[in-house]
Amino acid sequence: MLIAEQLLLLALDPLSGDWLDRAAADPAVLTAALLLELATLGDLRLQAGQLQLQPGPPNYHLLIQDVRARLQQATPATLAQLLANRHITPTGLAGQLLRGLAARDVLHRDGKRRYRWFGEQRYPIRSMQARQDALRSIERALASNDSVGGIALLILLHAAALDTRLLPPDMATPLKQRLHGLVAEIEHGKLPPDRAQALRTMVAIGDALASQRRQ
Repeated sequence: MLIAEQLLLLALDPLSGDWLDRAAADPAVLTAALLLELATLGDLRLQAGQLQLQPGPPNYHLLIQDVRARLQQATPATLAQLLANRHITPTGLAGQLLRGLAARDVLHRDGKRRYRWFGEQRYPIRSMQARQDALRSIERALASNDSVGGIALLILLHAAALDTRLLPPDMATPLKQRLHGLVAEIEHGKLPPDRAQALRTMVAIGDALASQRRQ
């Protein structure tokens, strides 16, 4: 499951399908999620302050292939430029992801709209297993460096200021300390080069998102 999809599962009230925090659907946040996805795959690398797309085989996920094609026209570029560039990700990305999850029976598609005729669609969670898998990925990332996708989700939640909103206290409290420790490991050369490169890129994506959201 994509990091962006895991984020949306954490951001929805499981029973009502309402947003626990609508910031999870912000285009910049979802763009960062897709950039993080590519970084976990080794497809994006930070070099001299710019993100550069690396050559690689086609990805099984059509959305990732689409984003790769869009990035080929935009990279190399700074992270700030990519997060501000709305052409990197498809229009209406949150809705596209939610509909995709509903089509895979991860979400219910509630026919009742929140504000009569003009309200937005609700998506109660159908597969609590999928939501629990996202939380378990975070648990593993808090304990070790084995779950690169989980670390990417940690970075995304913290950068978007969603960690304390969407995670239980026993996860949200140690998250910031875990990220500080991760940065120290990268700086002190305690990780294999490829893993350090991927994590350095991911941390930079998180920093750029946090900076943009503070503006």
